[in-house]
Amino acid sequence: MISLGYYWSAMYYIFTDVKHKDFAEMLIHHVVTVCLMSFSWCLNYVRIGALVLLVHDVVDPFMHLTKCLSYASSNTCLRDMMFVVFMVCWIVTRLTIYPFWVVYSAMFHSWAIIGPYRSWYMFNGCLLVLQVLHVIWFYFILRIALSVVTQDPDAKDSRSDSEMSATEDVLDDGVDFKNK
Repeated sequence: MISLGYYWSAMYYIFTDVKHKDFAEMLIHHVVTVCLMSFSWCLNYVRIGALVLLVHDVVDPFMHLTKCLSYASSNTCLRDMMFVVFMVCWIVTRLTIYPFWVVYSAMFHSWAIIGPYRSWYMFNGCLLVLQVLHVIWFYFILRIALSVVTQDPDAKDSRSDSEMSATEDVLDDGVDFKNK
């Protein structure tokens, strides 16, 4: 319930924060997340809802630490190492565990146990939309990694309209490093 409150507030703040090129993706993400949490609570999918939150929240400390190190700008080696840890954690949790275990189980194991019904389609549709957003944001993460590896001083975040550098801007779920 606390996470649901957080995402409701995040849906409000998305309209008051700096708008980026991925504004639509962020809005979709927050709406889908609120729907998933509400569905998991109301339909007694609490276990799958908690698992989805756990898989997603594992990445956040590494993203925030990378963000802090980016603000400090004093130790770029440590910042880059933390970015690599963040990226590996993203790949493991959001591109491997989430689709191949969580979504697979929600789609196929639940079908075998309870069969399909209208809310089953809505719940699993939301899980799939979230996975599509993971892939889109991973593209942004790869672009940041590429700019760091090539050490391009003019590289910017591909989704940002601002003048911030790529490593200072977007990481997890399109969250802006400078504005969160």
